[in-house]
Amino acid sequence: MASLSKDGSGWRILFVCPTTKKRRTIRTGKCAKKNAEIALNMIERLIQARQHGSPLTGQTVEWLKVIDERLRGRLAKAGLIEATGVVQLKAFLDGFIEQRRRRGDVTDSTLIVWGHTRRNLIAFFGADRLLRSITPSDADDWSGWLRNEEGLSENTCRKRTQFAKGFLSVAEQRGLLDRNPFRSLVGRLVPVPERQFFVDRATIDALLDQCHGPEYRLLLIFARYMGVRVPSEIVPLKWSDVDWEGQRIIITSPKTKRHRGHDRRVCPIFPEVLPFLQEAWDAAPEGATWIFPSIRSREKNLRTWLQKAILKTGRTPWPRLWVNLRASRATELADKYPSHVGAAWLGHTETIADAHYRQVTAEHYDRAAQEATGIMPTFGRKKLAQKPAQSPHVLVNQGSSRNETSPANPEIGEACETMTTPPLNIRRHEPRRRGGRCGDRDRNRRPRLPGRRRRQAGLGPGGPRIRNRQPGALCRQLPRRGDAAEPQRRHRPAPRRHHRGLRVRLPQRHVRAGGPDRSGRERRR
Repeated sequence: MASLSKDGSGWRILFVCPTTKKRRTIRTGKCAKKNAEIALNMIERLIQARQHGSPLTGQTVEWLKVIDERLRGRLAKAGLIEATGVVQLKAFLDGFIEQRRRRGDVTDSTLIVWGHTRRNLIAFFGADRLLRSITPSDADDWSGWLRNEEGLSENTCRKRTQFAKGFLSVAEQRGLLDRNPFRSLVGRLVPVPERQFFVDRATIDALLDQCHGPEYRLLLIFARYMGVRVPSEIVPLKWSDVDWEGQRIIITSPKTKRHRGHDRRVCPIFPEVLPFLQEAWDAAPEGATWIFPSIRSREKNLRTWLQKAILKTGRTPWPRLWVNLRASRATELADKYPSHVGAAWLGHTETIADAHYRQVTAEHYDRAAQEATGIMPTFGRKKLAQKPAQSPHVLVNQGSSRNETSPANPEIGEACETMTTPPLNIRRHEPRRRGGRCGDRDRNRRPRLPGRRRRQAGLGPGGPRIRNRQPGALCRQLPRRGDAAEPQRRHRPAPRRHHRGLRVRLPQRHVRAGGPDRSGRERRR
């Protein structure tokens, strides 16, 4: 099917093309014979796949990924693989962005931010850099270059990484790349608390004096008290979107229109906004369509205008000028209305609001220090004595002096006087033994004691029983040797045995007298 022969310092592979039926030659260049034989084996597999229309195996696919562009071009010229072409970075980016612009599914602001990412990619890799030559290590170096050399913030770097990943993902889908080198980079935005700033109402009142005309005053009021995005949601606003009777306004959102049902939202006209909206309506010419006509024409840079206005008031410009105006309104609405209501009016999710918009202000701390969240605790009540039901050993260790003091609750005091604690050498519970004689069953229901103490306490067969066997219940305190109330030793009754289902009492003479053994326990039969 294919043959390998020596060609000067290299090797030559001869075969017949399966599509044109012509003899073809592929030169591998200077390499070892073992590598040339591997190339011969892979080319034979490519010929079989072309003849029978079968897919390539995993080993062949991996070999095609690691070969250089020169050998790949020779295989494509021979008709063994599809010709992918040698695509340069700048040509691919320009063609992709122009294609999306002609399609019309992206906004002008999106094309602007895509242009920033395109500029960074070409500045670092070069306009003539081949797409296949970009490696994951090069992608990591580009991400570090954005932070260190360009001085961009963390979220800006992540956003541009996200766009670059999307560009080369399209190249991977088109077959121009085997694997996206930007796949391992993280493009998800993270909250940046140090860039959050709450703009109070006194600052807005000072900025209103620096606004020339009702249009720019309404712009500042819409950004702060309506929480609209500037300029994407300001530009499409029309006077027909205002419902004067219902005190509502329809806000079109180009940013969220790709999500189904989120292309527009209805927001109430707040009392802070209504006077300035009425002023702009009175100043608008007859038959006006747009609420902000001069801003639509892009006559001024809104960020530069707001920064200059802040400096004129003697204040320092805060980070994210327009975004923090929207974040300040989101914080106020979260205090007055349920979380989902404020998120619906501002056009974002509650998760995004918690991560990027809502803030903890100085007013929150002042209100928390002055207003109680519930019923105030009552002072002056005597502290109850230590709960004897939970720790009775305290009463025994301290003697009768603790019991003599009357607690706040008389019922607790009566319980304290009647409760005692067992000696430490008494077992509270003993598991029931299976099998054995009937006498063992009675013994298992009582606390265990050494043999002599057990006889002295009268806890042999027929002795007193402790009825209260609930968990945690206290056993009665047993008298010690020498006490006046020491019980007398009782006669040992005859044990009982089962005989054919009947309980029979045996004569006393047939039972060996019990007594303590060497281990201190009572001897049993």
